[in-house]
Amino acid sequence: MNAETVFSIANLVALAGWLSLIFAPRWKWTQKIVVSGAVSLLLSVAYLVLIVLFFGKAEGGFGSLADVMKLFTNPYAAKIYISPAFAERTGFTDHDLEVLFEALGNMFEHDRSAARGEMVVRGIYDFEHTGTQHENNAEANKREARLGCAHAHKLFEGIKVDLKKDADGNDVKEFPESFADYEVVCDWTNENLPKGVKLHKRHE
Repeated sequence: MNAETVFSIANLVALAGWLSLIFAPRWKWTQKIVVSGAVSLLLSVAYLVLIVLFFGKAEGGFGSLADVMKLFTNPYAAKIYISPAFAERTGFTDHDLEVLFEALGNMFEHDRSAARGEMVVRGIYDFEHTGTQHENNAEANKREARLGCAHAHKLFEGIKVDLKKDADGNDVKEFPESFADYEVVCDWTNENLPKGVKLHKRHE
């Protein structure tokens, strides 16, 4: 169980506590678990453990306004893996893959909420493994593609998101205000991509 899962569970527990106080304040279990302070104590311990385990490992903090800003201005990145072997077993097709990319590109357009605000997908980089053999050798290419033609972490390391820098290498803005204050750098080109890998920029 990772920190994100623990945090999500803690939020659900807190929500359940509030709902029980609103709709069943006199219920014996509300009195025993929520009113008694047991839920508050449990959440406090969980958050304390998270702080101890991850203190100093993430950008930002509470020591200054700039550090607090960093906690809330870092862009998010998600990595998705499609297994050809599992795709064959489950009937997942190329059409399904196209639908998935379309859904990812529009995932926030029809699901706005206060929690998501103005979140938007800024880029989708699709690494396709095609095999290293001649195009006439389809079976060999298919076998290679199933196993992968390059390590995934190496491919992802070629795409970076960071604050824009000036000529001296300093952040252009101390307090980023929008996505325009960041830059997405893709080091991959058709010339330096590993053999047997194609990059599709689905957002363009």
